[in-house]
Amino acid sequence: MSMNNLQWLKGTWKSISAQGIYPTINSFKYIETLSITQPKNKPYFNYLSNTINNEEIQQPMHCEYGFIRLLPNNSICLQLAHNFGVNTVEKGVLSDVVIFVLVVI
Repeated sequence: MSMNNLQWLKGTWKSISAQGIYPTINSFKYIETLSITQPKNKPYFNYLSNTINNEEIQQPMHCEYGFIRLLPNNSICLQLAHNFGVNTVEKGVLSDVVIFVLVVI
């Protein structure tokens, strides 16, 4: 597998509506915009996610910056830095049937 197999991910993706449900806070609705780009001649994608509370008010809520890169043995890695001070590394496996399955480590 190569980054060429993941070219379909590139672009801007926007949710129509989403809802956050957590046991310790009130449920909330939001809209997320995800941008995936590839720097010229680089073997990774840049990842940017922003959420707002709704289309009318557009109050920023959460953002993530990171990278998607391939690892040996058809593995994939998503590295993210969140605006609330947490960094995550998630790894998964690529195949012809499943694009990727991420596991938080």
